[in-house]
Amino acid sequence: CGMVHPNVLTACGVDPERYTGFAFGMGVERFAMLRYGINDLRALFENDIRLLRQFA
Repeated sequence: CGMVHPNVLTACGVDPERYTGFAFGMGVERFAMLRYGINDLRALFENDIRLLRQFA
């Protein structure tokens, strides 16, 4: 998350002198962490077949 760059606002036809923007998002990995009680995001990217089989 963070502030939207003024060039992005300009490209969308918004005056960056008048408006600012805040960008945020929540990826699928975060939803999986919340749903399945995974404490460490890295576990989803280590390709440990024992962990991945739990979700197949």
